[in-house]
Amino acid sequence: MSIDRFIGFKKALEHYKIPFHKEWCLVCEEDRFEKGFENAKKLLKIAPEVDGLFSITDSTAIGAIHYFKKYGLNIPKDIAVIGFSNWKISALTSPSLSSIEQNGFIMGKKVIEVFTKIQESKSEEKEEFTTTLIPVQLCIRESSLKIKT
Repeated sequence: MSIDRFIGFKKALEHYKIPFHKEWCLVCEEDRFEKGFENAKKLLKIAPEVDGLFSITDSTAIGAIHYFKKYGLNIPKDIAVIGFSNWKISALTSPSLSSIEQNGFIMGKKVIEVFTKIQESKSEEKEEFTTTLIPVQLCIRESSLKIKT
C-alpha cells in the first residue's frame, strides 16, 4: 500500500506542476513514531528550505512534528505536515494533524465480498483480479492550515 501512496503523491505533484525531488523522499522502514522523528531530522539536513511534509502514516507524521518542534519550527507556519490514515489520536495532537482518511470499513467489506465470491464459486479456473476504488477524504486540521496575517 505504501507504494500506492507514493505514486499518488507523485501524481499530485505532477498535477499541480510542483517539482519532484527524489532526494527529499525518505523511507520509513517501520511505521513508528521514532522513524518519523529520525527522518524529519534527515530531511532538514538534506533540504532545510522544505515547507511541507507528506508522511506515509499518521504515526510517522506525529514523530516528524515532534522533531520539527524540538528543532524550533512552528507548525504550520514554518512547515506544514499531513499524515495518512486519520487515526483518532491525530485530532488530539498539538497541533492537530491533517490527514488522509481512508475508509477501512469499506475496504474490509469489499475484501470479504471478494473472498466470499471466490469461496462460493468453487471453480478451478483462475479468478481475475479486480480493482475497486474507494474514495478518500482530506481532513484538514491545524498542522497544515496556513493562516495569512
